[in-house]
Amino acid sequence: MNNIPPHNSEVESSVLSSCLLMPTEYTELIECLSPSDFYKSAHQQIFKTIKELYNKNSPINLVSVRNENTNISAVHLTELSEVPVVIDSKWAIDVLSGNAQLRRLIELGNALMKRGFKSRWDEVVQQVDYAQRESLKIGENANKKGFSHISEIIEDAVDRCETISRSGGLTGIPSGFRDLDALTCGFQAGDLVIVAGRPSMGKTALATSCIAHASRVGYQSAFSSLEMPNFQIANRLLSLRSQTDSIKFRSGKFTQEDWIRLHDAAAEIYNWKLYVDDGANLHYQDIIQRTRKIKKHYGLDILFIDYLSFIQGDRELGVVKEIESITRALKGLAKELSIPVVLLCQLNRKCEERPNKRPILSDLRDSGAIEQDADVVLFLYRHSRYVRRYNDDGTETEEYQRCKHIAEVNIAKQRNGPTETIGLYWNETTTTFRDLKNDNK
Repeated sequence: MNNIPPHNSEVESSVLSSCLLMPTEYTELIECLSPSDFYKSAHQQIFKTIKELYNKNSPINLVSVRNENTNISAVHLTELSEVPVVIDSKWAIDVLSGNAQLRRLIELGNALMKRGFKSRWDEVVQQVDYAQRESLKIGENANKKGFSHISEIIEDAVDRCETISRSGGLTGIPSGFRDLDALTCGFQAGDLVIVAGRPSMGKTALATSCIAHASRVGYQSAFSSLEMPNFQIANRLLSLRSQTDSIKFRSGKFTQEDWIRLHDAAAEIYNWKLYVDDGANLHYQDIIQRTRKIKKHYGLDILFIDYLSFIQGDRELGVVKEIESITRALKGLAKELSIPVVLLCQLNRKCEERPNKRPILSDLRDSGAIEQDADVVLFLYRHSRYVRRYNDDGTETEEYQRCKHIAEVNIAKQRNGPTETIGLYWNETTTTFRDLKNDNK
């Protein structure tokens, strides 16, 4: 605790000398640095005054700085004018800002120590979240960038166009569904994607299909399942990849052919970069902390969460504000880690009270914050859930036969793309989706 914080007085003096003697040649120093980047309080005061004069487009010299702030020592200013000016501005900026970041880390460490001693055992989640959030702020400040010349931006834009062209238009994490990817270009980094529907529409099945495809093609995925335990998730993945009847995972009545496919599927899934968390009753802060850990230690491309109603939010704020606290935090997580966050959500019963039971945005449960925070909203709908399934003789009705394999995914909101409805093929036996083909299935 008695160590002197990181700083470099010589570089600080040299920077101030440059700004005082040749301000027009060293505007980069004035623009990129802030008073807190200087360690000595006298240096902070001088640079703050220089910055204020610069912002007012006033002359900067020894006299103007002294006149602007009479608390600054004239002797000190004269001494600074005799210090050699900076040779490499970028190097000087890196030295001062780097030392400043180290000092901020030290300050955060001291603050965390004090908070740790004062906190109760049941406040550990909040304190860990505070520590992670504040340390990330320091990292963000270290990477802040100002204006860029248009030439740099244009070059980056052309490079991105070339990359998109080579990728066939897929700029995000593929869902594995041809028509959906064509409209969304994949799940985009930084987006909060809502997959919503009434119970038993297949929300988890759709998410599982997307997870399986992303994992198969090499993306690193995470699945936070607050509803299903790990073994059920594993069963779904095995059923999907082996095309084995899902009922057999409960009855155990596998054929020899089933076992061959199961072992092949298990061998494939074993090598996926997929991480599953079946923790129940998690607070959104728990999910955020666990996701940050995965990202830091293993890397992460996309996160799926099943589902919103099981996540604990800030309950003391009331139901509406609690949901808002969850969606706002998960949107922030998507931006922070630069990954898509796909959140499954249950709709309220309003849609079932209408003749046309296809969901609309107002059906999102309890809060307008879901629609507001989401970058993409996908509604899952299967008409077969609302028609009579069997005739009196036990055979399937004609209406049910016509729609039993048809599912709709309505892109009801897409911040940066079109809204449209696409069709998918639903296989009830394996509880899986696939692209619709030009056949009569």
